[in-house]
Amino acid sequence: MTQKKTPKDMKPLELGPTGFAVADAVRKYRQNNDYTYAQLEQRLTEIGHRIPVLGLRRIEAAARRVDMDDFIALAAALNVPPLSLVANVPADAPTPDYQMATGLPDDVGPREFQAWVRGETDMSLKGRVEYWKREIQRIERVLERDQQEIARLREELTQHPGDPDLLDRLHWAEGREVDGDKGYAEAQKLLEDLRERLKDEEYD
Repeated sequence: MTQKKTPKDMKPLELGPTGFAVADAVRKYRQNNDYTYAQLEQRLTEIGHRIPVLGLRRIEAAARRVDMDDFIALAAALNVPPLSLVANVPADAPTPDYQMATGLPDDVGPREFQAWVRGETDMSLKGRVEYWKREIQRIERVLERDQQEIARLREELTQHPGDPDLLDRLHWAEGREVDGDKGYAEAQKLLEDLRERLKDEEYD
């Protein structure tokens, strides 16, 4: 049996991670709004920037580039902030070495990337060091709350041994603590690396 070939105009382009993120975001927010392609085309026509159904299909298939006019019009038609399209992290993005956006260092993860998009940090080494110092403090506060919650649940279990609801909540809290400890260790390692790179930069 001959395999059906993908039409030439639907073959993915060689987009960077930002292009793929926007394509994925358009698909996600269109589906969240329960829009068909025809309905999204109509919304775009109403606001003065028509993109035909084929163009929308190609955008979502990463087979058509999105220029700035398309970008703003799509955000308006989908009723989402423009930054939501850029800051989107595709669900199938490989980790941990996935580049969050075109031109960013490979060690920038989703949380730091989204903070950068919101203007809460920058990509200079000094800015990244300051960001991770704040992030580690945030993680420490979360871990402290988790430890307090675990202690409280264990105390309640001494009064209600075997209570299934308490056991479920305790297991969830303990799992969250394990993940938090792992994230804390990774954050400290990254901060140490960034500090070393900053020292080298200042020395040079």
